[in-house]
Amino acid sequence: MTTNLFDSCDIGLKRGSIVLSPHSKNWATAFSFESSRIYEVMDAYLPELKLHHIGSTAVKGIVAKPVLDILGEVKKISSVDQFEQIFKNLGYEYKGEYGIPGRRYLTLYSLNKEVAYVHLHIFENSSKEFQTHLDFRDILNQNEELRLEYETLKLLLVESKIPRSEYSDAKADLINKILNSSKT
Repeated sequence: MTTNLFDSCDIGLKRGSIVLSPHSKNWATAFSFESSRIYEVMDAYLPELKLHHIGSTAVKGIVAKPVLDILGEVKKISSVDQFEQIFKNLGYEYKGEYGIPGRRYLTLYSLNKEVAYVHLHIFENSSKEFQTHLDFRDILNQNEELRLEYETLKLLLVESKIPRSEYSDAKADLINKILNSSKT
């Protein structure tokens, strides 16, 4: 397992908790390492798989939960299912759609399952959800005002001690505003 690498790259979040860490240049290093590790194995089975660094750890200068979000793209989502065991061999817990139709969701935890390191979301590259993840990252990286507004909301939510189960939903309105900002 690569836990020492993740620890040295400021990656790792105790399950069920919400902690925001200052932006770290090491997050890009962790993404590069983990995507290379996935490609090295999956190229023989799923050579079409492409990986992208998304989520707040991919947004310059803002605080983030110290978990890598990786977006995988494939032509057919059903092609991923036949490689569930290969992903498990890489240390990932395979969770299927996990509440989002058309997605395959996998998580890389510490050996004792107490710390999450990577959330891997795989979609068909023709899906709306795939493009939405890339758009959100790109808009935030290009728009300082929206980036700061998003960071401020995240800090307020953590300060309010909102339960982890409500954290993502509490950001939904602002996320929609950010995504719609590129359409105006």
